[in-house]
Amino acid sequence: MKFQNLIAIGLLALVTMMIPAATIAEDFDGSRPLLVAIIDVIECHPGGECEKVSPQEARLPRFLEIEFDKKEISEIGDAKEERRTKIQSVTQKEGMLILQGAQNGRGWTVNITEASGDAVITVSDPLSGFVLFGACTPR
Repeated sequence: MKFQNLIAIGLLALVTMMIPAATIAEDFDGSRPLLVAIIDVIECHPGGECEKVSPQEARLPRFLEIEFDKKEISEIGDAKEERRTKIQSVTQKEGMLILQGAQNGRGWTVNITEASGDAVITVSDPLSGFVLFGACTPR
């Protein structure tokens, strides 16, 4: 095989590998609804006492749906009444998609890494705070 053919095949392979990566990044930029799976939950209290708990112990849903066009996050599950919250602010900066809001005396932030869909969610009130680690997939 000629040297030029090898270079052409190598360049074609490189371009082909770059296209899916760009498409994946677009999945987490706020242009499509997302399903978020909560993987780990850490609950903290004043004085620095923190412990890992299950989403059920923290009364948190295992799955969330983010609907950017409605500016809304809702739980997905078997709850009798599905909880929803409005997204009050959306910021895109340095490869992060940052959502913020407040409801029922609690503030929350969702940080989504646009390149991977990894998510870190914080929820706090005057007596406790939660850090949730999760993963997003396009809906």
